[in-house]
Amino acid sequence: MKDLNEEITCRMEELKATPERYLAVLAAFHVAAGLHSIGDAPSGYTRGDFKRAIRTIKATQVASEESELVPILKEAVKLIRREWLHKEATS
Repeated sequence: MKDLNEEITCRMEELKATPERYLAVLAAFHVAAGLHSIGDAPSGYTRGDFKRAIRTIKATQVASEESELVPILKEAVKLIRREWLHKEATS
C-alpha cells in the first residue's frame, strides 16, 4: 500500500507542475465521483489556467475513443465554467 501512496503522490506532483492538467484531472475526478459541485476555485491559479484546463479536456475528448469517457469530460468542462469561471451554461 505504501508504494501505491507514493505513486499517487508522485503523479499528483507531476500534474501540479502543469496547472492545466492538474485542474483538468481535478474536475474530471469530481465528475467521475458523481459530485455536482467542485467548490471555490483553487487558490494560486488564474482564469487563464482554468481556460487552458478546458482546452486540455477538449483535446483529450477529441482524441478519446472510449465513449464512456466523453460524457465525463463534457461535464468536467461545464463544471469548470460554472464553478471556477462563473459563466452561465450555454448550449
